[in-house]
Amino acid sequence: MRLPGLKKNLADSKSRKDRMKMIDRKEKKLSITRQAELLSLNRTSLYYKPVVNDEEYKIKRIIDEIYTAHPEYGYR
Repeated sequence: MRLPGLKKNLADSKSRKDRMKMIDRKEKKLSITRQAELLSLNRTSLYYKPVVNDEEYKIKRIIDEIYTAHPEYGYR
Protein backbone atom coordinates (compact mmCIF):
# COMPACT_ATOMS: atom_id res chain seq x y z
CA MET A 1 0.00 0.00 0.00
CA ARG A 2 1.41 3.38 -1.01
CA LEU A 3 0.27 6.71 0.34
CA PRO A 4 1.49 9.64 -1.74
CA GLY A 5 3.39 12.29 0.18
CA LEU A 6 3.61 10.28 3.40
CA LYS A 7 7.38 9.77 3.16
CA LYS A 8 8.03 13.46 2.58
CA ASN A 9 5.70 14.53 5.39
CA LEU A 10 7.38 12.19 7.87
CA ALA A 11 10.87 13.38 6.91
CA ASP A 12 9.79 17.01 7.27
CA SER A 13 7.88 16.60 10.53
CA LYS A 14 10.44 14.58 12.51
CA SER A 15 14.05 15.37 13.28
CA ARG A 16 16.77 13.00 12.05
CA LYS A 17 17.40 11.87 15.61
CA ASP A 18 13.70 11.01 16.09
CA ARG A 19 13.60 9.10 12.80
CA MET A 20 16.73 7.15 13.82
CA LYS A 21 14.93 6.05 17.00
CA MET A 22 12.01 4.76 14.93
CA ILE A 23 14.14 2.04 13.29
CA ASP A 24 13.18 -1.38 14.64
CA ARG A 25 16.10 -3.75 14.13
CA LYS A 26 14.09 -6.77 15.27
CA GLU A 27 11.32 -6.25 12.72
CA LYS A 28 11.24 -9.24 10.35
CA LYS A 29 8.52 -8.07 7.95
CA LEU A 30 10.25 -4.81 7.07
CA SER A 31 13.99 -4.83 6.41
CA ILE A 32 16.28 -2.16 7.85
CA THR A 33 16.98 -1.03 4.28
CA ARG A 34 13.27 -0.46 3.65
CA GLN A 35 12.75 1.24 7.02
CA ALA A 36 15.65 3.60 6.28
CA GLU A 37 14.22 4.35 2.85
CA LEU A 38 10.77 5.11 4.26
CA LEU A 39 12.26 7.38 6.93
CA SER A 40 14.55 9.16 4.43
CA LEU A 41 17.70 8.03 6.22
CA ASN A 42 21.00 6.76 4.86
CA ARG A 43 21.29 3.10 5.77
CA THR A 44 24.99 3.48 6.52
CA SER A 45 24.23 6.14 9.14
CA LEU A 46 22.32 3.50 11.10
CA TYR A 47 25.51 1.50 11.64
CA TYR A 48 27.90 4.39 12.30
CA LYS A 49 29.23 4.61 15.85
CA PRO A 50 31.13 7.86 16.49
CA VAL A 51 34.52 7.49 18.11
CA VAL A 52 35.05 9.75 21.10
CA ASN A 53 38.66 10.68 21.62
CA ASP A 54 39.28 12.85 24.69
CA GLU A 55 42.72 13.98 23.52
CA GLU A 56 41.36 15.13 20.15
CA TYR A 57 38.50 16.94 21.89
CA LYS A 58 40.97 18.80 24.15
CA ILE A 59 43.12 19.82 21.16
CA LYS A 60 40.05 21.12 19.28
CA ARG A 61 38.98 23.10 22.36
CA ILE A 62 42.44 24.69 22.66
CA ILE A 63 42.44 25.59 18.95
CA ASP A 64 38.98 27.12 19.35
CA GLU A 65 40.14 29.18 22.34
CA ILE A 66 43.13 30.49 20.38
CA TYR A 67 40.98 31.33 17.36
CA THR A 68 38.41 33.08 19.54
CA ALA A 69 41.11 35.15 21.23
CA HIS A 70 42.92 35.95 17.94
CA PRO A 71 40.60 35.79 14.93
CA GLU A 72 43.15 37.75 12.92
CA TYR A 73 45.27 34.56 12.72
CA GLY A 74 42.76 33.12 10.29
CA TYR A 75 41.56 29.55 10.02
CA ARG A 76 44.53 27.87 8.34
